[in-house]
Order: sequence, then structure tokens, then C-alpha cells
Amino acid sequence: FIWKAWFMLWVHRDPAAMKQWLERVPDRQRSNARVANARYLHALVSGDDAHAFRSLNELPDEWLTDFDFTGPRALLLGMLNQQAGRSDLAKVQFENALANINAELEKDPTDFRPYRAKMWTLIGLDRLEEARAIYQLQLQATRRPYRLAFFN
Repeated sequence: FIWKAWFMLWVHRDPAAMKQWLERVPDRQRSNARVANARYLHALVSGDDAHAFRSLNELPDEWLTDFDFTGPRALLLGMLNQQAGRSDLAKVQFENALANINAELEKDPTDFRPYRAKMWTLIGLDRLEEARAIYQLQLQATRRPYRLAFFN
């Protein structure tokens, strides 16, 4: 259902059809990172964020690992709050996200996946120079020659 939902968005550019597929996900599978991430993406493109907030808040873990997002759920909550114009709530979530990311990086500073989340968190906190430094680090870590594939 998730793949079909993303297909509706990516290929057909149809957020309403994406939502229809997301609604078909069985209840027993709705509380996982993949569903929450898909609902988050739907909220970004549609502005309909109620399902995304609920899905993210129901997750049992603070840290999400999915094939296209690795990072704290607080980052996604911060971005949703920011999009909705709730800048104070967004800042609280971004600060929480930054603390979670830094804790992950302490475990393994050579894992570059949390750096992308850190870059977006710093952008959310308007710490743009620090975000640019991480972006440069990400560019240096990108395999060359760069090959355009489905997920990069």
C-alpha cells in the first residue's frame, strides 16, 4: 500500500490518491516508520497534517530508520509545525531533534546518515552556516561518479 501511495504522488502527482492508499494500510501496520514517513510526506505536499501528526506521535521510537529517511521523529514534527506556521512549537521540536541526532552521532561519528537529518534540523533552527558545512561534508562523502538512481 505504501509503495502504491508513493507511486501516486511521484508518478501521478496526486496527493488525494496517495491518501486513499495510505488509508488502506491495515491498522496493525500503521504504527511503523514507513507509514509515518509516508503520512509526513503527504502532509508536506497537501497541507493536510492531522494524520501525519497522529502517526508520528503514535510511534514507539524516537529514532526512525527507513530506506529514505533516517533521523528523529522530532525533525519531522518540527517541519510539520513550521509548515503550519507554529514556529515556537517547531523550534522546540528542532532542538529535541538536534539532541537526538547528536546522541546518535556520539555512538558512531562515521555514520553519515544522521548528518542529513542534522543539516535539515540546523536549517529549521536558522543555523545556516552550520548546515552548509554539513552539506559540504555530505558532498565529499558522495560516491563518484554519481549515479542517478531511484532513491538518490
